[in-house]
Amino acid sequence: MSSERELVALAVGGDKTALEDVVRSLQDPLYRLALRPSDAEDATQEILIRVMTRLASWRGEATLLTWSYRVGVNNLLNLRRQSPHEARALTLDEFRGDLADGLASADYSGPDADLLAEEVRLGCTQAVLQLPGP
Repeated sequence: MSSERELVALAVGGDKTALEDVVRSLQDPLYRLALRPSDAEDATQEILIRVMTRLASWRGEATLLTWSYRVGVNNLLNLRRQSPHEARALTLDEFRGDLADGLASADYSGPDADLLAEEVRLGCTQAVLQLPGP
């Protein structure tokens, strides 16, 4: 465990090689910790980021892997605690069917039709830009 302490101390101190060694030693076990294989890569990346950003708080009372598992388990539990609305990733494709509801059967061709169409395009663009990223 003292070699782990030395490695972590070097990584926390800014040693890039030591940090890479820490990531290499934890990556596979943390990957296996993820519950669903389709989400394992994303979950592993998220957990590794959390471990690396909290590396200075590791006290060496447990092995680095045990401590990292705890960080990973806490992260996965937090994901499960999200409300269904928070956990659900929304896409524009899901709204496609609803968008057709309520549309007129023909385009508006009255006064200021071009101006109204441009306002709708701008409004949609602004809404898309405000969507959270993947």
